[in-house]
Amino acid sequence: YQQQWLDDLATQAEIIGRTSVPALAFDDVKAANETLALLKVRPRILAAAIYGPKGKAFASYEKPGASNSPLPGLPEVDGARIDGREVLLFKRIVDGNEIAGTVFLRAEYELMERLRSYLGILGAVTVVSLLVALLIFSWLQSALTGPILAVTETARQVMERRDFSL
Repeated sequence: YQQQWLDDLATQAEIIGRTSVPALAFDDVKAANETLALLKVRPRILAAAIYGPKGKAFASYEKPGASNSPLPGLPEVDGARIDGREVLLFKRIVDGNEIAGTVFLRAEYELMERLRSYLGILGAVTVVSLLVALLIFSWLQSALTGPILAVTETARQVMERRDFSL
């Protein structure tokens, strides 16, 4: 789950970076902010920023109602790290052979919520499996074990009473 989520964020950062190259090249803050504003369709992304080639904040996005953790003043090295219930990702924007800037993403890391949901599914599957096993056991008892027990009881009565007519 962690690797899948980090890969998804890295892909999102790569897309943002590639679409932000012209905005960085032409110093178009409005276009960069519009690009970041598209992140509102990704509810688990809490904040994002684009930094210029010298590390200065260029554009930013914060999800409405999200925690007001400040954006980093300077970009860090490429990579992702988990900080409590959040994932922080920095990805360089490379245009040709030059670093055009850096993309920063802060997203929710819902490992416990995911684990609870998987445990709920596991519990439901276990209960359903036990009910199916109970139904099969009941059927097998009446179909297979019942006649065997009847023959055993008859044999016991024959032995006790010496009544071979049974």
